[in-house]
Amino acid sequence: MKIKTQERISLIVFVILTIVIFFSVFASNNQLHEIQQKQQIIDSVEKSSFELYYLENDYLVHGGTIPVERWNAKYAVLTEQLSELTLTDPSEQVILNDMFARTEELNTHFSNLVAVMGDKQGKEPIGASQELKEFYASTLAVQTQTLMSRSTELSKRVKAEALAVEQRTFLIISLSIVALMLFVLLNYLVINRSVLKSISALLAGTERIGSGDLETKIETLSNDELGFLSLAFNEMSSSIRNAHTLLLNSNVELEEEITERKRAEETLRKSEERYRTIIETSQEGIWTLDRHFHINYINERMAGGLGYTQNEMLGRSFTEFIPEDELPHANVQVELRKEGVKDTYERRFLHRNGNIRIMLTSSSTIYGPDGTFSGSLTMFTDITERKRAEDALIRVNQKLNVISQLTRKDLTNQIFVLNSYLELAKKQLTGQDHIIETVQKGVLAIQSIHETIEYSKDYQDMGAIPPKWQNVKMALLFGLSHISIGNIQHSLETENLEIFADPLLEKVCQRLFENSVKHGDQVTRIRVSHTATPDGVTIIFEDDGIGIPQERKEQIFLRGESVHASMRSLIFVREILDITGITIRETGEPGKGARFEMTVPKGAYRFGAVQKEKE
Repeated sequence: MKIKTQERISLIVFVILTIVIFFSVFASNNQLHEIQQKQQIIDSVEKSSFELYYLENDYLVHGGTIPVERWNAKYAVLTEQLSELTLTDPSEQVILNDMFARTEELNTHFSNLVAVMGDKQGKEPIGASQELKEFYASTLAVQTQTLMSRSTELSKRVKAEALAVEQRTFLIISLSIVALMLFVLLNYLVINRSVLKSISALLAGTERIGSGDLETKIETLSNDELGFLSLAFNEMSSSIRNAHTLLLNSNVELEEEITERKRAEETLRKSEERYRTIIETSQEGIWTLDRHFHINYINERMAGGLGYTQNEMLGRSFTEFIPEDELPHANVQVELRKEGVKDTYERRFLHRNGNIRIMLTSSSTIYGPDGTFSGSLTMFTDITERKRAEDALIRVNQKLNVISQLTRKDLTNQIFVLNSYLELAKKQLTGQDHIIETVQKGVLAIQSIHETIEYSKDYQDMGAIPPKWQNVKMALLFGLSHISIGNIQHSLETENLEIFADPLLEKVCQRLFENSVKHGDQVTRIRVSHTATPDGVTIIFEDDGIGIPQERKEQIFLRGESVHASMRSLIFVREILDITGITIRETGEPGKGARFEMTVPKGAYRFGAVQKEKE
């Protein structure tokens, strides 16, 4: 029999004996609990019987209706307590039945006593002798004492039952423990005898094999795991003999392989020298970091760009060369490298002279031979001068925006004044319809000028803030929040799509919703979805209105005198999207609704990506 089988049998027997002990204890505890409940009820019955006896004497001494009511109440309690008793022993059930009979007789005699004494419901006493009262009183006393004695007898029987349960439980547990101990001892003796003999033979054989006697075969004494181990040792010895023969025959091949490897190493060394030369002469800064993010290689371009030599930067943490306010973002990038995430971002570095150099940084993870994280490789492009030019351009745009705001405000004020004068002139020219008509044309022209000024307000902030990654669904919701679409249903199905667009993307969404509401003519549903294409992702904005005529599909996006101011919002939409290379066109079928397709190029969209750029 296998050792594992013996162990399983031992475990099964142990579990069975344990279950027997457990269920014995559990069943005994339940029986003892039931017996304790019965004992409590019996004690209560005995107490109630004594209280009835006391109330009978109280009534005999003092009379009155109050003792009668108290006796009846206590009698009801006693009857209920007897009803709660559930007995399985026939002898106990006989005593219980006798107690029920005694209580009924007790009630009958007490009722007769009350009738004799005349304290029941205000009735006059029945004419009877003193001997009759004494008879009922003595009968009640005898019945009550008999009831108490029967309660005592029942209590003794229940206690005896509890003692018997405890003794039986103790006997079962004791026998189970003895059987368990005997089984464990017997099992130990059997296994120990068979195992030790097999191990001795196994040790002797392994010592011979270990001394170099590969012809040795270990005797198999049993058909268990140790026997299988002996066979395995014999097979191992045979394999070692064969391997030794093969080793002797493969020396020549190994020498040739070593020679070939040396040639490969020489080729690899020359290749490394060539690539090192390329890296050292590269116009880009390059460094590599170890798993603790200390610099273990840096080319001359990167070190010189920060005012150091290569040796001065080797072995130092990269955080020594960045400002303190860059540390939080740097820590985020550290975690991304550990997770194997590549990233491109801008990073400010400290030059040796204290100046700030801005680098466009591209980082990737380096893995060790075992596939675990061992460091990172980063390439740098110095964009300090470009950033300065961008900052200067932003400042110029800001100044132009201020001038544009002031000019628009002045024009708006003057238009308001001019419009007031024209309205006043219309009132003064009452009856001169041909002149009023001319004035009204002037009012319409002023309104058109006002619309153009308001339209230019949207263009004011265009390109003022750099593009950023934005969640399309959130932009649609923000744009929708600025207008009222009434009972029009909308379905936004872009999920976690994010695109790289101008911050005015929210205005783009607002203009598209406004176009459907104003020009769709009884639109009931607006749906926004997206689909992947070979060129990128296409965002589809469509409604179920009247659509746009075929000849006007391209005109709505063009500037010109024929384009009404209310349609210029679509010109604004195209201009904003074009900042980051997003195109828009109308592809709906006239009469079945408008359909705008916005094509986002590759690299300008992502799905649920972590926001990497620094806000």
